[in-house]
Order: sequence, then C-alpha cells, then structure tokens
Amino acid sequence: MLCCSTLSLQRDEIKQ
Repeated sequence: MLCCSTLSLQRDEIKQ
C-alpha cells in the first residue's frame, strides 16, 4: 500500500 501511495504522490508532482 505504501508503495502505491508514494507512486501516486510522485506522479501528481510530475504532472504539476
């Protein structure tokens, strides 16, 4: 779960 959460956050940062 932590892995997925971190990936999601990083993806959001890249999008911005």
